[in-house]
Amino acid sequence: MAPVVTTVKISREAREMLERLQAAVAVELGSRPRFQDIIEAALRLAWRRRSEFLEELGAWRPMENPERLLEELSVDLRVSESHAEVDKVVYGGRRASGQQCNHSGFEQE
Repeated sequence: MAPVVTTVKISREAREMLERLQAAVAVELGSRPRFQDIIEAALRLAWRRRSEFLEELGAWRPMENPERLLEELSVDLRVSESHAEVDKVVYGGRRASGQQCNHSGFEQE
């Protein structure tokens, strides 16, 4: 079957990546592949690994059960416990000596 000629514009970054890949393959295989060969191999690989390929393109899938995840991650804390939990996360459980957070800044004890 005769090859079909198609022109595709790619970014400078993609072109440089293609050239680096061509050089790396040439070192490993001992012969320099054509860009066409590299692209065809990449397309075959992308077809076999479609889920990774779609992720690379920015595809996402909605969560199967977001309500269950929300229930698992939800914690029922009183306000004072919530402040302590926030302080632990923000300040790593440590504050400068003699200082206490009033949630609008620091004040001396």
